[in-house]
Amino acid sequence: MSSGLPYENSAHLYDLMYVRRDYTTTAEEIRAIAEDLLPGAEDLLDVGCGTGRHLEVLGNWYRGEGLDINPTMLELTHARCPQIPLHENDMRTFELDRSYDLVICLFSAIGYVETAEAMRRSIERMSAHLRSPGLLIVEPWFTPENFWDGHLAANFQMEAETKLAWMYRQYREDLTAVLDIHYLVGGEGQPEYIRERQDLGLFRPAEMAEAFAAVGLEAEYRESEVWSRGLYVARRGAG
Repeated sequence: MSSGLPYENSAHLYDLMYVRRDYTTTAEEIRAIAEDLLPGAEDLLDVGCGTGRHLEVLGNWYRGEGLDINPTMLELTHARCPQIPLHENDMRTFELDRSYDLVICLFSAIGYVETAEAMRRSIERMSAHLRSPGLLIVEPWFTPENFWDGHLAANFQMEAETKLAWMYRQYREDLTAVLDIHYLVGGEGQPEYIRERQDLGLFRPAEMAEAFAAVGLEAEYRESEVWSRGLYVARRGAG
């Protein structure tokens, strides 16, 4: 099991790592789903909001708020979106004093809770902050069946004066995906080496479906061209 927070030592590198990700297109798909199933939605909560890249785009259409367990991520979000309310909290246990039309949990953030029981608690907490009618959208992590066990990933990005190389071998420990990540960061002065372990739970589709059903949400899994792992779209009806 990993110790500490997701991206505890590398949050400052996160935007550079994913600089090529098209957040506008992915956010537009979230909006399209919401417009179809919940027209008139006005506000949203982004659970596991990271550095706020999706909040930045979705804020064009909704009154957004963000929640993350990593305070450095929230500092980066605040710098990007100073007008957006942010909450430092754990998705497994959070309790805010309001509800939302739309709750989202993207970029496989649900995997970081690690266990199926913690995933169920997280879905329950997100559902508890959903209005009726309301919409919960969750991007899953890998399942035990489609996880690329033993895969070696290698990446390189550069921006301005910073160059970043990172590599990891991913493997399974029972129903946990382990990513042993090695970063090499070049900028002013000597290159910096960072090593970080991330553990993510491998949840079966049936477990996800049961978690939504347990809190009274009607959920479907949708394949997507822009969300490579697809999306769970769960609705709560009026009343």
